[in-house]
Amino acid sequence: MSASRPGPAFGATFDDAALAEDLEHASAPGRAVALDARRQFGAYGVAVALLRPCLDEGRDGTRLPRCVKTYLPAPAGDWGMVFEVRLSKHGKPVLHCLAFGRRHPLRQPSRASTRWPPGGLIANSAPRQSSPAGYGGW
Repeated sequence: MSASRPGPAFGATFDDAALAEDLEHASAPGRAVALDARRQFGAYGVAVALLRPCLDEGRDGTRLPRCVKTYLPAPAGDWGMVFEVRLSKHGKPVLHCLAFGRRHPLRQPSRASTRWPPGGLIANSAPRQSSPAGYGGW
């Protein structure tokens, strides 16, 4: 990630305990990407240009209303963060990180690919107490 943000950005907040839980399930490269993003987004915010919409309800039944995501490393890395849009105490929109994990692949890679995890497990599917109702991973 660059040392400065490109263009307009939203402030970002993190639940460090929830992020630590996600990092327990990440590979060493994934942890490095997440921690770098945490530092950059905490200092500079999340650039609007990096944000992508989340479906209100995913194909697997995951419910993420009012959420956006970013791929890490930008622009199309193997990992991602999901943020819920909230209002700060001053009434300004802020992004609150709900989850970090490996992105869902759009299709299964060829047999020669080493990027497809055994069994297809992508993200921790156990819901957290601090997550919105119906959230069970992403």
